[in-house]
Amino acid sequence: MNTYSLITGGAGFIGTNLADHLLAAGRSVLLFDNLSTPGSRRNLEWLRRTHGSRVKLQNEDVRDKVALGKAIEGAGEVYHLAAQTSGVPGNPSDQFDVNAGGTLNLLETLRRMHDPPALIFASTHQVYGSLSSMDLRQNGPRWEPVDTLISARHRRRAASRL
Repeated sequence: MNTYSLITGGAGFIGTNLADHLLAAGRSVLLFDNLSTPGSRRNLEWLRRTHGSRVKLQNEDVRDKVALGKAIEGAGEVYHLAAQTSGVPGNPSDQFDVNAGGTLNLLETLRRMHDPPALIFASTHQVYGSLSSMDLRQNGPRWEPVDTLISARHRRRAASRL
């Protein structure tokens, strides 16, 4: 029986807010997080103070296929938020291994299941690095590059997806 929501990267900023929302709605939550991101331990403590024993932690890394598989077994849905962002100093190979390899581990585990839970994937702009060298302007409700060549290229790509 599927009894909980699994959130990879669940002690990060987005994961903590998602967990809070799900827990407030009465769901049980399993956070799958290696707690390597600054602030993740503080986020976990806040969730536990706020929601008590319904918050579970599996302190593991998404590169660990066996641990990931065990976490998925009882999940009703999987929210995949685990990522090593460019804002955290480290080895680019490790960042790639966490982001691409961890996601591949998750997808392969789900693919092999007879009745896999739903997968919801989200990310953050931080995986692409800082945009501090790019001038931006607001265009209605969104932001776009001031450089018209970059902005036009972005609009063409967006239009081709429609």
